[in-house]
Amino acid sequence: MLVLTLIGGFVLSLGAALGLIPLVRRVGLRLGWMDRPDGQRKVHVRPIPRVGGVAILGAVVLSCAALLLVRPWLPEAVGEALRLPAWPVLLGAFLMALVGFADDVRDLNALPKLIAQTLIAGLVVAGGIRITAFDAALGGGEAAFAVSALLTVVWVVGTINGVNFIDGLDGLAGGVLTIAFVGLGAAFLLGGAPAGLLVAVTTVGAILGFLRYNAAPASIFMGDVGSHFLGYTLAVFALQGTAHPDPVLALVVAASAMGLPVLDGIVTTIRRPQYDKPLLHSDGDHFHHRLLLRYPKATVVRILWALSGAFAVGAAAMAASPAPVALALFALGMLSVLGFLYWLGYLPGRFAAGPADRRAHPLPEALLDAPSSGDGSSMPVGSPVIQSSRPPVNGVGAHAEAGPTQALSPATAPER
Repeated sequence: MLVLTLIGGFVLSLGAALGLIPLVRRVGLRLGWMDRPDGQRKVHVRPIPRVGGVAILGAVVLSCAALLLVRPWLPEAVGEALRLPAWPVLLGAFLMALVGFADDVRDLNALPKLIAQTLIAGLVVAGGIRITAFDAALGGGEAAFAVSALLTVVWVVGTINGVNFIDGLDGLAGGVLTIAFVGLGAAFLLGGAPAGLLVAVTTVGAILGFLRYNAAPASIFMGDVGSHFLGYTLAVFALQGTAHPDPVLALVVAASAMGLPVLDGIVTTIRRPQYDKPLLHSDGDHFHHRLLLRYPKATVVRILWALSGAFAVGAAAMAASPAPVALALFALGMLSVLGFLYWLGYLPGRFAAGPADRRAHPLPEALLDAPSSGDGSSMPVGSPVIQSSRPPVNGVGAHAEAGPTQALSPATAPER
């Protein structure tokens, strides 16, 4: 019965998203809530509405409300499984979406936005959801709670910005988030302590409905309202269930299932100060930017979806394994991650763009000063690396849209 109820919630959310996205798109066009190309920071070729996250939020709310209305007529065990988080956590989701919407409409500065994210993330702790993996080691009490609260806020804010970082190609963030939610759900089920499944299932339905319009060529972007709401929801869902009896491994499994947003966020946090850039300084040097130097957009999306799938499968395998095996799997996964980062040129001793680009600058030097959209979502125009010669891909230039000798330009560059 529970499975049928959750399937019903998924279908409701999927249908609501499919119905709401065109409406939100029309409103965005009418009111000018657009992501406009400018030939420098944003290189998609036409204005595109960027408030698709409003429809995602609306679809989740509508489907959850419908299931809660029928909960009194469901068996007691099923009704308990449909319980929502405490009201401060729900309020945080709406406020986080509001911050993202304000950024979409008004282009907020990075520091005020970060402060707002931090304050709202505190509502997760107020709602009784927090990281408790280290409470025992710290002996409990006020000190343990303070550390737990700090880690929880960092977890939530980091996840939101990690999702924002990967929202750079049509369909990329939506696909990665769908895989992360499914991977977390599988890990919780295998670990024996699922929770928050109602919100997770309805969120996945809403994302898949959104992908109908966001897959290349996208007619709408999720915007910051989407990345803020979905990043917050993913972070909270990851802390609600238990993926392993060992509390530290449970946290590791959750972070592994979230995979790509977590990894990109960590690399960005380390990389920007390393190149003397403020942490809040935007750049065009995220995973998808480096992969775009090698492959067409569609291939980059598939590579990163596959990487997210590998994270999810690894997390589920760790959740189903005893601690020694889980640690061995985690070590193997870390070696694979280091190999991936080396291949992209983030580790010393390797350029990112291949032998033909060694005559140009190392990629961080070339891209870190290039203009970007502020969330890592635009490939910089005029970068020496981007305009250098490269081996052709599928018989054309480095991107499917560019000819063999054509430099990347706003008309031929990646859409975002």
